[in-house]
Amino acid sequence: MRALRLLCLAAVTCAIARVSVADETTPTSDDSSSRKSGSGDSEHELSNSIAPPTSVTSPGTSPTTAPPSARSDSNGESENNEREAKKNPSQDWQKDPRPNIVFIMADDMGFNDVPWNEKFMPEGVRNHILAPRMDELAKKGIIFDQGYSLPKCTPSRAAAMTGRYPLRFGLHRANVNWASPYGLPLTETLMPAVMKRLGYRTHYVGKWHLGECNVSYVPTSRGYDSFFGSYVGALNYFSHSKRDSNGRSFGVLHNGTRPTTQYYNMHATDMFAKVASDVIREHASGEDTRTKPLFLNVFFNAPHSPITPGKYGVPFYKLPKSTVSSRRKGYMGLVLSLDYGVHTIVNSLKEAGIWDNTLLVFTSDNGGFPGTGLNYPLRGGKGKYYEGGVRMPMFAYHSGWHNVSGYRSDTLVHAVDWLPTFATLGGAEKRDLPRRLDGIDFSHVLKSPIDLKTSPRQTMLYGALLKTRNRRDGRGTISSAVGAYRARYWKIVLEDSRNPIRDEWYIGTDPSPPPTRGNTSNSHLLTWFSRTRSNWGLFNLKTDPFEENNIIRQHPGVFYELRRRLLRYVDEGVTPLSEVYPMQPEAANRHKALHNFYTHGWC
Repeated sequence: MRALRLLCLAAVTCAIARVSVADETTPTSDDSSSRKSGSGDSEHELSNSIAPPTSVTSPGTSPTTAPPSARSDSNGESENNEREAKKNPSQDWQKDPRPNIVFIMADDMGFNDVPWNEKFMPEGVRNHILAPRMDELAKKGIIFDQGYSLPKCTPSRAAAMTGRYPLRFGLHRANVNWASPYGLPLTETLMPAVMKRLGYRTHYVGKWHLGECNVSYVPTSRGYDSFFGSYVGALNYFSHSKRDSNGRSFGVLHNGTRPTTQYYNMHATDMFAKVASDVIREHASGEDTRTKPLFLNVFFNAPHSPITPGKYGVPFYKLPKSTVSSRRKGYMGLVLSLDYGVHTIVNSLKEAGIWDNTLLVFTSDNGGFPGTGLNYPLRGGKGKYYEGGVRMPMFAYHSGWHNVSGYRSDTLVHAVDWLPTFATLGGAEKRDLPRRLDGIDFSHVLKSPIDLKTSPRQTMLYGALLKTRNRRDGRGTISSAVGAYRARYWKIVLEDSRNPIRDEWYIGTDPSPPPTRGNTSNSHLLTWFSRTRSNWGLFNLKTDPFEENNIIRQHPGVFYELRRRLLRYVDEGVTPLSEVYPMQPEAANRHKALHNFYTHGWC
């Protein structure tokens, strides 16, 4: 019997080894065409080799069927636009088909911190979230149930800005902070620079978190026409500052000058929404509005800590403490403030007369922190590669694209996809895009629904990192790898066995039973030793969207193939900049002591 099992295992392994995936493993501009269409030879073989049964419906996803009104051609849309222009000649945007783009990002918002995902909660359990204005927009637009980012602030923002996996340029481990002597490398071309070359007016409002020690790293040096916000996160919502032990503070800056106190004591979410509205009004009143569309990024710091919702927390105080913790109540108030902020921006777009040709995209940078944010029934939270740390609440809305009204899509979308998608909507051709993108253009999905089987993205790197740390006994270092990779519904996860924090399912502060009452401990994760001490997990997200059942033993061939791909990314990743350039608090403090606030100019 043992010999028979070994023979079967060898046969499966050999069959998988015949799958030709070398091109897909290291995406470059050379293979982007095959990945873009989803019909490359290697991807076709992969689908046939390890695709799960298509007859099974996932308990965590909705069936994806194109609405009857969906049309694949654009001629009818153009004719409708022409008819509308004749009826309302004041709509100047009709002369320029390129949309205005407003890209909104929340901070540390969990998958179930929005009303439209409450349906995934267990029967009789509510998320208690109030966000009616965003809920209306999402349900009138297209909701991405398979929208992803990275598990931390800086890596996720770097991915969105560059269209590339952060391991390619070193921002895949730690967040950039006040003493980091580096920023997003200047060798990378950022989203605003691409959009600016396409004729857009580019503006940034909110949290940056991509480096500020040198003026070359700040937003107005990377392609933005204007910047209002903070270089770091976790600001006080009312003083708009974050003080260190020496009394010096981070503040809200306007175009990189001294901190402004103009909006002191105004809730930070309201402040960012107001400034964004001012940008919109100023843009609409400009002489070149007809020829230069608006590209506006509003990256709120809500609902990230500190948990100070102000007036927005009032509706939640009446909830019983046995149902919702006081900290969770405050967090829900921050989500409500975010809802008002988005509403303020939408109203400004309408008043400016450009709403009818504006694409509004909403997402989060990473999953919620268990105990405040709610990722349930997904597993894990912020900082982890399980679904709860990387799967985002995400939607897109354009009032003129009626083909996708009220639609939920299972299309795979990753943070790196936004740059090529926005650029294509802005009229870019392949030569206009940065080289070696990992992102895939899915602009056609925004106008014509598509399901996962024909999605332009069939594979995805969640992240990969080789971590090193010094041994406690002083005898060198220990290496451990973490990361995750996905091919269609198959997902492989590699987590450090010494750091099991936030690896489980959480409704409150403490771990809760998983949705199907499976084993909540990490003991059911088989430990597969390669060159690192880490836990491996293989999951089928179609049949097991909550990552309860590790099926390595049942599918060893799939495991070995996906492990090979993930470890290749680990090998190819550059050394994290946080290891190359250690923090320099002394240098930062010497410079900042001269100004009494944190700003650029010391590295």
